[in-house]
Amino acid sequence: MEKNTLPKTIFIIADSALETIPLEIQHNDFIKKHALKKGKKSSQIILDSSNHYKAMNKLGESKKRGRPDIIHFCLLNLLGSPLVLKNPYLVEVYIHTINNLIIEINPKTRLPRNFNRFLGLFEQLFNQQIIKSKDEILIQIHKNKSIMDVVKEIPAENRFLFTSKGKEIKILDFFKNYTNEDIGIIVGGFPHGSFSTNILNNFPNKYSIFPESLDAWIALNQIIYSRENTID
Repeated sequence: MEKNTLPKTIFIIADSALETIPLEIQHNDFIKKHALKKGKKSSQIILDSSNHYKAMNKLGESKKRGRPDIIHFCLLNLLGSPLVLKNPYLVEVYIHTINNLIIEINPKTRLPRNFNRFLGLFEQLFNQQIIKSKDEILIQIHKNKSIMDVVKEIPAENRFLFTSKGKEIKILDFFKNYTNEDIGIIVGGFPHGSFSTNILNNFPNKYSIFPESLDAWIALNQIIYSRENTID
C-alpha cells in the first residue's frame, strides 16, 4: 500500500502516574502482602492507589501518583480510534512517566481490555524493558530518550500542551489551522496537581478545550476527534 501524504501526529501522555512500587515503600507490609498474592516481589508490581493508598502517604506528590487506570483508558481510546486504525504509520504514541521514563507504544498494539491484564503486561514491560510479538516491537522503554527527543522533528510552534490553565480554544477550529502539518500533542496522565516544571518550561504553547479540568481520556477523545476531522 502506497503511503499517502497525510501529516504525522505525535501523542504524549506526560507526567503519567505509571511506575513500579517506589523504593521507599517496597518494604511496607501491606505492599509485600499484595505482591506475594501476585507471586512477585514488591519492586515488580505497579503502584496503584486502589490497592496501595495506605502506604502512599509516605511518597512525595502522592496525590499525583498511582493511577495506571488513567493510562489504560487513554491508550484504549487512542489506539482504538479511527485516526490510528486508518493510518497507524502516521501516528506515534508515547508515555512519559512521573519518573521521566519514555515508553513507546506501537500504534498497532492491541492492549488488554481487562485492567488486571493491562497491569500484568506493564509489570512485564518494566521487568523486561520491551514487549514483542512475532519479532515486532509492541511496547518498549527508551532509557536514553527524553521527552524533547520525542518531538524534536516537530516544529516548536506545532507542539501543543493541553491544560485547563491554557488559552481556551475551540478545538475543531484550532486544528483546521494545521490540516497539512505535523503536530505534537501533550496531555497529562495524572489525577491531581499540575504538570512538572520541566514539562511546562519545554512546552510553552498551552491550550484549554474547556474552562474546567477534564479527565485525561475525555480531553484526549476531543483532541483525537478534532484531529481526525481536520486531516481527512
